[in-house]
Order: sequence, then C-alpha cells, then structure tokens
Amino acid sequence: LLLLILFGQRLYGMATASARLDPVLRGATGPVNVVVVLDFQPERFHNERVSQYGVFAGRDGALNRIRLRMVSPDNLRNLAGIPWIARIEAMK
Repeated sequence: LLLLILFGQRLYGMATASARLDPVLRGATGPVNVVVVLDFQPERFHNERVSQYGVFAGRDGALNRIRLRMVSPDNLRNLAGIPWIARIEAMK
C-alpha cells in the first residue's frame, strides 16, 4: 500500500503517456511546439510545472490550454507522463 501511495501516480502517468500524446508528435526527433490541455483551470503550480519542459508561449484560446515552444523529444515524453495532463496536441 505504501509503494502504491508513493509511486502510483507516476506509474499511472508512465503507463498512460502514449494516450495523452497526439499521434503526430509520437515520432518527434527534434524540438516541437505543442499545446498542453488540462481538464481543469490551472493554478500557478501547474503553469510553472508545465513551463519546465519548454518555453511558455501563452494560452491557446482558454486558460486550460498552454502553449509551449521548443519542447525536446525527451521533455515531450516526460510531459506526457504527468497524469493530470489531459492531452498534448501539436501547435497549429
């Protein structure tokens, strides 16, 4: 039970990461521009956490849609592993 409490959220995030990632982004080999979509209104913590993975570029029409530029392939995979992120779309 203790291991589930300590590592459950991270393991769930890793197991479901590919479902969050737009199919266009799955084979990324270089930096990409993305929109991170949340199912809730983010607070400062969420904005700061997401901004660690790329360059914050504002909102994409709504508060729960965060634009990130220059997200490396490694950071894209790590970002997709965060369980409270609903999905990651390619920026148009």
